[in-house]
Amino acid sequence: MWHHKNEKEILEEILKVEREQLALLEKILRNQSRYTIRITQLTENNMALVALAPGNVAQFGVTLLLNGVPDTSGFAVAPTATSTDTFITFAPATTDASGGTIPLAAQISATDGTGDTATSAVITFTAVDPLGTTQTTTITWAAGTTPPIDGYSLSAVQLL
Repeated sequence: MWHHKNEKEILEEILKVEREQLALLEKILRNQSRYTIRITQLTENNMALVALAPGNVAQFGVTLLLNGVPDTSGFAVAPTATSTDTFITFAPATTDASGGTIPLAAQISATDGTGDTATSAVITFTAVDPLGTTQTTTITWAAGTTPPIDGYSLSAVQLL
């Protein structure tokens, strides 16, 4: 025997399906939040984007971006950096070179060791975003005669 649903039962089923679809859409929208990191060279001390001078120090700031805009959630970024040039070493910055715009904990000092003869280096910055995803930005430094560059920034998008 067929069970005929009354109008209320039909509407409840439709409502259930609509709620499931809404939950799925909310999940999709949450996943659309794109975190990136922006690297800003705060100091150069003769170590600019195009000139690796042995023995010099540069300081970088890492800013977490949410959909291209600085994240204001208060999430603490703890960046790290590596280089293909083993003479370039990194350490947490000890003084704020950003004028208070980037937290000291999000600043990194890079030192190019004396005796370095490399003509270029690939430097990779990483930071974990609030979703637990590691964001990565890579820059290439090359020896050259171009004047020092201050205040450049890069960002990388993590696609989900």
